[in-house]
Amino acid sequence: MRCERRETSTEAESAEAWVDYLERVLGPIVHAKAALESQGAWGAARADIVAVFERFNTATDGTLNAAAQYLLTVATR
Repeated sequence: MRCERRETSTEAESAEAWVDYLERVLGPIVHAKAALESQGAWGAARADIVAVFERFNTATDGTLNAAAQYLLTVATR
């Protein structure tokens, strides 16, 4: 087994625009929105998600450029 620390960057028009996109395509966000909208709680959850992206945003021009680390794990037999 081999593990390697990697980094990826998310770039978008803005944090708001990126969350708009995630609401349409990222399964966990799609399902969270569906579950929370009926309770009137999606707005607060969405604001929290936008705030996370804004917190890690390194762009200074209103766009989004946020780095994220992940662990690549490869197991071979």
